[in-house]
Amino acid sequence: MKGNSKRLPRGPLLQLDEQRTGWEYMADEILTKVKEWKRAKRFVEPVDMRRVPNYKEYVKKPVCLSEVQARLRRGELSGPEELASLLEEVIAQAEAFHAPRSNALRSSEALREARSLRKPLASELHALRSTWEDGRVEEGFAPGLVGE
Repeated sequence: MKGNSKRLPRGPLLQLDEQRTGWEYMADEILTKVKEWKRAKRFVEPVDMRRVPNYKEYVKKPVCLSEVQARLRRGELSGPEELASLLEEVIAQAEAFHAPRSNALRSSEALREARSLRKPLASELHALRSTWEDGRVEEGFAPGLVGE
C-alpha cells in the first residue's frame, strides 16, 4: 500500500452507507444467501436476450435477484413489502415464460425451481417484516435462513 491509506475488506454490507436502516441490512444478507441457493441459480442474473430473444414477448420488464439486490443497495426500496413484491415478480416472470412450455424438460425444471422459492422466501420475508415492525432490527436480530 502507498502512503497511509488503508484498504477496507470487501463484503456486501460494506457497500452500504451509514444512512441505511436495519431492515435493509437484513434484506441484503437474505438476498446474498438466496442467490447462493441451488434452486435460485437461474434467477440470479438477467436473462440473456441473445439466447432467448422472445423472452420480452412474455415479460415486459424483466427483473432478477441481482437487480433486486442492487435496487436495495441504492436505497430504492421503500420497505419489506416492496422487496416481497419484487421477489414475487421474479417468480411470476418465470411462470409467465416457462408455463406455456412446461412440457419441455428445461422449462419444467425452471418452473419447478421458481415455484420452490416461494415458501422459503415467504418465511424469510415474514421474519424480516416482524423484526422490522417490532423494532428489533436495529438490535441486530437476524432470522435464520431456511431455504437450503
